[in-house]
Amino acid sequence: MNRLIITLISLMIMSFSVICRADVYDIATSKRPIMSLNGQWKYKAADELLYSAPDFDDSDWNTVSLPSRWNSHTQPDTEVVWYRRTFTPDNEYNFTWLKFERIQSMGEVWLNGRKLINPRLQKPLDDEQTGIYGEIWPFKWPEYFEVGDFLIPGKKNVLAVRVSGIHPDVRRKNLVHDEYTHNDTNGITGNIFLIGHPDIFIRAMNRTAPKKLNSKELGANTFKLVVGNSGYKTKNASIRLSIYKESGEKVYEKNNEISIGPEGNVIEFKWAVKPSFTYYRAVFSLDDGAGSTDKTQMMFFGTTYSVENGTLNINGQPFRIKGVEGLPGLLNPGRTAKKQTYKKSWAKEELIRLKNFGINTVRLENPPPGLMETAQTLGMMIVPVLKTQDSETILALHEYSNIPYWDIDTENPDVITAIGNAVNALDPYMRPVSYSGNTKIDTTKKRFRMIKIRGRDYSSKTKSACESLDEFGANSIPMVINNFGGAIFQKDDYILLKQIPDVRNIFSYCSKSRGFIGAFIASHDDSVPHPIGIRPPDTLRFQQITADIVGNLFSSFESSISMSNEGKYAAEIKYLEPADAVNVSVSDSGSKQIITKRNTLAQNRTIPFKLSPGVDKTPSFDVEYEYCGGLHGRYHYGGPNPVFAPEVMTFPKTSISLNEGKQATIKVTIAGIPRDVTAEIMLIPMDSAVSVSPQKRKVFIQGNDNVDVPFKISIPGNSKWTILTAVLRFIESNEPQRKSYLPVQVRNN
Repeated sequence: MNRLIITLISLMIMSFSVICRADVYDIATSKRPIMSLNGQWKYKAADELLYSAPDFDDSDWNTVSLPSRWNSHTQPDTEVVWYRRTFTPDNEYNFTWLKFERIQSMGEVWLNGRKLINPRLQKPLDDEQTGIYGEIWPFKWPEYFEVGDFLIPGKKNVLAVRVSGIHPDVRRKNLVHDEYTHNDTNGITGNIFLIGHPDIFIRAMNRTAPKKLNSKELGANTFKLVVGNSGYKTKNASIRLSIYKESGEKVYEKNNEISIGPEGNVIEFKWAVKPSFTYYRAVFSLDDGAGSTDKTQMMFFGTTYSVENGTLNINGQPFRIKGVEGLPGLLNPGRTAKKQTYKKSWAKEELIRLKNFGINTVRLENPPPGLMETAQTLGMMIVPVLKTQDSETILALHEYSNIPYWDIDTENPDVITAIGNAVNALDPYMRPVSYSGNTKIDTTKKRFRMIKIRGRDYSSKTKSACESLDEFGANSIPMVINNFGGAIFQKDDYILLKQIPDVRNIFSYCSKSRGFIGAFIASHDDSVPHPIGIRPPDTLRFQQITADIVGNLFSSFESSISMSNEGKYAAEIKYLEPADAVNVSVSDSGSKQIITKRNTLAQNRTIPFKLSPGVDKTPSFDVEYEYCGGLHGRYHYGGPNPVFAPEVMTFPKTSISLNEGKQATIKVTIAGIPRDVTAEIMLIPMDSAVSVSPQKRKVFIQGNDNVDVPFKISIPGNSKWTILTAVLRFIESNEPQRKSYLPVQVRNN
């Protein structure tokens, strides 16, 4: 019977350490003995497998103090370095785990001639520890090697490590960036140590997270622990689970009394909580009442992800992707940088701007950890693009809570299956997988069932991308549009503006389609990594035109401010997102005083309120709200700058062509103003050489009527195109000004 129990517990330990979706574990706690293996190591810049043998004679090797970057003790063209050291662990400390904090780029480890495997991976990827991914961005190893069966207490042990460097991709050799890279950090660059345990100890732990919940349901997190006993006698003990928020607030605690025989025991705790982006720390404490104690902990987010009924859900709420492709903070050579340059400070600045535009997600290959952390802090989602079956990217990023899904973009069906299986094995949050390649796959087949979202590249001007959501199998899966706008957003402002109506109409059409979950605005070009597609690739300065267009396209609210006949300002906001907004707060932008609050605001519901901006001040307000269990949004409307309002000011023709040097009449149509007003209409050219006559017109607009306001325009012969900005100013009130844009092309005679 005991043999059967031991076998079952051993299998459970294996399942925890090999195939489980583990959270971030910390087993090197203050209750456990630690033996540092930093210090003097032998090394050689060569590559022979016999260097791993415990009896290999390394007496003629050089010595270096680790941790260290290998460029301090090797030649610049070094590709592989072997490191060796001997050590004698104490008999009484039950050393069981070996930890390398960081190896770059790739590490393979032997203990007493036995090659150690990566507990997160299955064959054939289990015997190489990846310390760097995407050939550029490093990360810390989350794994602990379990070495209790190979270690010889009280005697000499031999540790051998093969470290190999990955050369830069040719396309990136001129990239300047301020995150550590393989250029100067190859080697064993983190601490090395053994971890022991008391006689009774927590040997393995695992959390199973709830998957399908709505935001109001409590989800049961199941914690399972394997408790070991190094002795031969059964002992009684108590084990306690304490859960804390990141702030240190304790949110849960429970004790269990257990008996632990030589075969060990398995303990289970359940804790129910609403899904959210809250970061938790679970602490497990073991006490036998006789002075023997042990403690371990794990960190995790209470976040859930799923695809249900044609929608992408985060924390049980539908999430609409309003995205952009490319690497924030990356500049091509030009006005701001001499070389292609990425900086973390630039990335943060750009992410904040993108969020202010209404963008909530960025899609790119190889997102650096610094970007992931900044985006996570700001509540921005990142979709990593996976093109190879290597697991480095998944291992590096799997603990970030701001990945809504993983995107596979390759043509090889075998690689698609391999990546999907890797995500399934490594992701602790069991996030959905999308497919954005061109290979036709059937998601009803077993090998492709992990595909829950279809990403479709889309650069045409038609609505065809949203007309069929069932082409990849009998079962419909939701679709996201990649490369939205295509060439439209890749070219100059004229092309962009010329296609504004097409872009807005297509997005509106797709938004009404069943299974449409969002879009990513296209990047500027096909270089890797992509610059952001809504600004010029050589400067961090966003064009105001582009900011207006994207903000209008992706806004979470429709807003209005108007003055009544009594001279009082009334405002209204309409919420557009599919996920309920909670803790909605509307405040006056000037005084910062709260105007109104709502606990919950559902899609297409409105909030009317009054504004009192004071004399000679333009009314404006700010909205702050929360959605999807912890994502925060902020929305501003009004103020002294004109508000982009293409629905108020339009042109009979979206663009016109003029013969060089000729004069033409352009009409601005005013519509949608609910009351009688007297207004001033201005038509402002982007190019000072373009003449407009008159520069402004005073008009009376009767409530809800359409009014055409004519202007004459002439363009010099050396211009190919220009942009006209129409601005409406209310004469008798301080209501926010409105503006719209008209692109004008010059046609050669």
